[in-house]
Amino acid sequence: SGFVVHLRELGDYVEKGSALADIKGPYGDVLDQVRSSVDGIIIGRQNIPLVQEGEAMFHIAHFTEPEDVVESLEQLHDHLVPDGAYRRP
Repeated sequence: SGFVVHLRELGDYVEKGSALADIKGPYGDVLDQVRSSVDGIIIGRQNIPLVQEGEAMFHIAHFTEPEDVVESLEQLHDHLVPDGAYRRP
């Protein structure tokens, strides 16, 4: 528990074990460091400056096969953006 100093931003690619944030005490001393448990892309991040033990701080999208990323993004895009959505009248 302590004050969060984010080291990574939304959209950053992170590797397993890379530092995501420092947890600092009230006098600025580093109490702990949050590290990524997987390779992936940060898709969500807590913005509150205080954190309690056990709270989720980051959401990281990860895939077992790199080809899955491209296919999944294309499917998501096709589902969310209907044909012709970017055409001007």
